[in-house]
Amino acid sequence: MNPATSDGPISRRRYLLRWVGSVLAVLAALGMLCWGIENYRGRRAWEACRRELLAAGEKLDLADFVPAPVPDEQNFAMTPLLASVSAPRADAAPTNTGARGYDTNAVERARALGRLVGTPLTKEDGREFRHILDLPRRAVAMDRRVGRTNATPPDWAAAARQILAGLAPAEAALSELRAAAPRPYARFDIRYGDGANTRLAHLSILKDIANVAQLRAVAELELGRTDDALADLAIIRRVGEALKTDPFSVAGSVRVTIVQIELQALWEGLATHRFNESQLGILQTNLADRNLLANYVFCLRAERAQCNESFSKLRRKTRSAKDFAGEDAGPEVGLMPAGWVYQNQAMINRLFQEMTAVDTVGGRLDPRRFARDSALQKQLAGFTPYEGVTRQFFRLFNNVVIKFAYGQASVDQAVIACALERHRLARGRYPANLAELAPRFLATLPTDLVNGEPLHYRLLRPDHFQLYSVGWNLLDDGGVTGETKTDEHGVRYPNLGNGDWVWDNQPVAP
Repeated sequence: MNPATSDGPISRRRYLLRWVGSVLAVLAALGMLCWGIENYRGRRAWEACRRELLAAGEKLDLADFVPAPVPDEQNFAMTPLLASVSAPRADAAPTNTGARGYDTNAVERARALGRLVGTPLTKEDGREFRHILDLPRRAVAMDRRVGRTNATPPDWAAAARQILAGLAPAEAALSELRAAAPRPYARFDIRYGDGANTRLAHLSILKDIANVAQLRAVAELELGRTDDALADLAIIRRVGEALKTDPFSVAGSVRVTIVQIELQALWEGLATHRFNESQLGILQTNLADRNLLANYVFCLRAERAQCNESFSKLRRKTRSAKDFAGEDAGPEVGLMPAGWVYQNQAMINRLFQEMTAVDTVGGRLDPRRFARDSALQKQLAGFTPYEGVTRQFFRLFNNVVIKFAYGQASVDQAVIACALERHRLARGRYPANLAELAPRFLATLPTDLVNGEPLHYRLLRPDHFQLYSVGWNLLDDGGVTGETKTDEHGVRYPNLGNGDWVWDNQPVAP
């Protein structure tokens, strides 16, 4: 009798269980072998990538980008207003990420500055389209916020005085920042290395300050108080420059927004011929030193270092998936074998390297490198686990490069616009072409950063010029901007991927 069947169904079940156990053991062994091979291959891929980038002079560690500590008396970010929104409370217990609680009252006091302006001046008001800001409408809106619902629109001069009175509570804060502006450094009290969960409360505060100073500057220009307007423009510039060394792409993006806030007030002063020659020279010099493309490269290199820090913690299981890639991260991020993490790390480092191939000295950024059919985008077209995390990260950077490019183009146009206004003051007219600006009003003409060619300039009437870049699509649309979009708050904004990027000096009534 066969011993395997002598005990009937019970023996058969035992035999089947032993067989299944043997198969599972073999599969587990094969899985462990594959796991080990993947880890080995991934580690080799990352080590090769790291050697290649270090040999090219790149810095890959977060410590290379964290601003060094500086004495408080030399630190613009350590003014009482700014320090209060970023410094952790000493008496607060650490959270699960190690961060301490913050003084929410201090944050609210700082955010009260933004509430003086109310809803930020929308894109229709001119932040992107360069329209004259509607001061009577802003004055009425400010009245309504304090309960004066029967207010009627005043004339422009009365509206300007009313706005300045409404912004009076911000004077102490702005005076504090003005006094601290000469401090050479700006290092905020931030827990670097917290990845997607790093607390950056100071960014919204700086933007609020810029919006307050912008509205003040425009009101002061209306009243002919150009020195006061120049002082407020200097505050906007200083809070924007305070973000130059923040190793986060979101900080760089906020800096570009603050530059646009500054340029709106500057545009209005130029369009209405408020500034004199001396003031224009100061503004032009300050703008010429602004290199947003260099800031773009710094931010992306710093983000790469942040990614490397997070990859390292993810492999050591000291960082959760959400800490690593934010709330959108799926559970698969935390379950990946170390080899896949290494492969994603190698890919994201190489992609950052391609994205930072920008001529920051010559001021050139070629949009074709980022087109859908570019080599950069093709690398992310696969569906292997080697690109999973990389795709999550690059969704965050999808529009960053266009925003920086447009910001730099706007700065370059503002430099030329200042020189054009100086030419008008000196000779009673705008020049027929940009070559007439050299060398007295502008030593070197900025070129179009997207194609390296001269910017387009048209004198439409004796008092009306149009200056434009062909924009991200590299097509000359004759000075026509792209169609607008509307965000989730109902605010319109230009589609920077289409149409020309235009500086038109003709005031357009609201």
